[in-house]
Amino acid sequence: MKPNRSIPSATVIPELCYPDVRAAVEWLSAAFGFSERARARGARILVEPTDFEYGERQYAAEDLAGHQWTFSQTLAEVAPEEWGGQSVG
Repeated sequence: MKPNRSIPSATVIPELCYPDVRAAVEWLSAAFGFSERARARGARILVEPTDFEYGERQYAAEDLAGHQWTFSQTLAEVAPEEWGGQSVG
């Protein structure tokens, strides 16, 4: 994973409730299993993949239970001052 001081790294452990856990695991694995693309498995794409000036590519999707997911990929290390931000600390 590439570092980018414009967007701090974080570990997120989501807790989601589904009425049929086995079906949800199958769907989530197929839809978000790093293959092209979630739409093919029925995800509703809320924001198409977009490259941002702060060095990230992101897209947002909604799964079969209405949960919204945002996926982010670091493309480059970009100083906040290069896109109008400010370094802190």
